[in-house]
Amino acid sequence: MRYRTTLALFVVAALVGGFYFLHLKPSMLEKRALEDFEKRFFRVNQDDVRLIRIGFDGGNTDVARSEKDVWIVGGRYMADMASIQRFFEALSTGRALKVVGGQADKDKFGFGKPLATVTLGSKTKSDRLEIGGENPAKTGNYAYAESIGKIFLVNSSLAKELRLGLFELREKRFFLHDPKSIGRVVIRREGGLVDISRDGDGWIMASPLKARAGDAEVENLLDTLTSQRAEGFVEWSREYESLPRRMVVELYDRNMGRLDLADMFFWGSEWYKGILVHRGGSSEAARMRREFWNMLEADASSYMRRSLFIAESDEITRIKIVRIDGKTNILEKASSGWRLDGAAVKDRKAVELVEMLASWQAKKLINDNRLPGKAQFSVEITTARGASRVDITNFNMDHEVSSGGLGLPSGEKGEGRKVDFFLAVGSDLRQGAVVSSLDMETIAKLLEGLKGE
Repeated sequence: MRYRTTLALFVVAALVGGFYFLHLKPSMLEKRALEDFEKRFFRVNQDDVRLIRIGFDGGNTDVARSEKDVWIVGGRYMADMASIQRFFEALSTGRALKVVGGQADKDKFGFGKPLATVTLGSKTKSDRLEIGGENPAKTGNYAYAESIGKIFLVNSSLAKELRLGLFELREKRFFLHDPKSIGRVVIRREGGLVDISRDGDGWIMASPLKARAGDAEVENLLDTLTSQRAEGFVEWSREYESLPRRMVVELYDRNMGRLDLADMFFWGSEWYKGILVHRGGSSEAARMRREFWNMLEADASSYMRRSLFIAESDEITRIKIVRIDGKTNILEKASSGWRLDGAAVKDRKAVELVEMLASWQAKKLINDNRLPGKAQFSVEITTARGASRVDITNFNMDHEVSSGGLGLPSGEKGEGRKVDFFLAVGSDLRQGAVVSSLDMETIAKLLEGLKGE
């Protein structure tokens, strides 16, 4: 009896031991290895990383963090922080699926020529990861962690997302300035000088016209300048200076100290050319899209404040409109709501007209040395500050819009009707404005809509 009991206990112990050594322990070791792997790479503390080295196709790119927490690529270029962030995000979303082998198995898992290698270095340690070939099911890639000595199966997207070279990692913006720090923009171009400076809370243009610049228009210019990214970089040659089309961009801070000076050359319309942007003394030039050139060559009036009235819609209490046929309409805001020529109208319809006039913009601004012509359409608005008036004259300005490339050319039909452009003068304008006949039609239509209520 004792013999049988002892034998039974021995068999149970053997089974338990076999289960532990053959299944449970390897499973625990694999789990531990997976956790260690993910901790080293996929859950790495970004703040601890001081060096990133990425290698593929026989080359390596180093990205090092300085003591001032500035990332430098290849020892000389500022890093593109969006690309650095994408790199860490790719790591953080990586998944280790299982352990498939050790160092001795590297050759059979495609590590003879790795798709990519990634080294993460901190002040105290360095971890190197190699990405090998795909698994037969093409659901993942093999990855070898040198510090662990194991081969893992990882998600297939990881290899592609980690193959970042010098161009992807380096900063591609040319004008690395905060738009809020810029106090003056000067563009020297074939069409003349454009000079815009801050004036209190707004902007003023000194050239080619002395005029109030549009806040939104200038802010858009600054955003475009500081966000424009190179499509490539080319080695600088003095031969480029002989290119016939050239402009210069100068940026100054709010104290009028120079921030930047760049020469721009129109290289060609081919997809691989575009424009070259070069800073004096640099051994390379940024290659950018030719649309950037077109934007800087735009008519100077596109940077001016083109609003015909300086008023917010909720400030307007009275509107007087004298139409082409000589009829006058007055829209007033009373305590009971809006009234047109004394008759009550729906507020919703009245507000449409008010908002249209508050946001009404000229197609183009011009020098105010032209004959004003005879008024054919007038709009006067009243706010707490007083009355402001715009007169649209019969002085035809089709040639101005056509030559400037703005709006619909003269004689072209929009929605089945001919569109013309006229000179407008106003009490809130420092120069003449070009407005479209469509604007007058829109105002007349909104008025008719009010009458039909």
